[in-house]
Amino acid sequence: MVVPNGCAPPLASSVRLPLRQGPLRLLLVGTFGCYANRDAASFLCRDILPALCRLTARQIQIDLVGSGGAEMLGELPTPAHEPLRVPGPPALNPIIKVHDYVEDLRPLYSLTDVAVVPLRAGGGTRIKILEAFAHGVPVVSTCIGAEGISVTDGEHLLLADDAEAFAQACLQVKEDPELACRLAARAAALFRERYTPARIVDAVSALYA
Repeated sequence: MVVPNGCAPPLASSVRLPLRQGPLRLLLVGTFGCYANRDAASFLCRDILPALCRLTARQIQIDLVGSGGAEMLGELPTPAHEPLRVPGPPALNPIIKVHDYVEDLRPLYSLTDVAVVPLRAGGGTRIKILEAFAHGVPVVSTCIGAEGISVTDGEHLLLADDAEAFAQACLQVKEDPELACRLAARAAALFRERYTPARIVDAVSALYA
């Protein structure tokens, strides 16, 4: 019997209602001392972000949140290190914000349009996906990023493995609020059904019974 991983649901959440207008805000949460998460951040900023800039004229903001973020700063094209310039007004240049450990992620989840999981390596269950589900935020992930979670592409999240497809999936969520709401609602229901601490206790109890 396989007992799933899980995470505690937020005590309260003020999830941002999806809007077509405004900047596209992406959130990547992870421990950046881990190679897989550092590689994901690099893939997001150096490959997916330029693809997004080719596909849309809207401003893009990326929040990278997790311990080890400060040490990773020099590896990324942030405004302080090799800023990524795109055609158009300076105000529309992408913004990359690198945070370190954040005690309460609810404010960041409430502002984001898409929780992104552009992992290309690693193993185990991605708690960051379950956490985004619990906060009611749509998720775009690579296939390897979503391993170990009982999700269906197009129903609970969107899956894409190359930079262009990943960028298109993020824009699809931003530009289709109905899709964003549908993905978030189904993912939240899946989280409540299988991945809360109470459900894990039930699974362990059933095993012993």
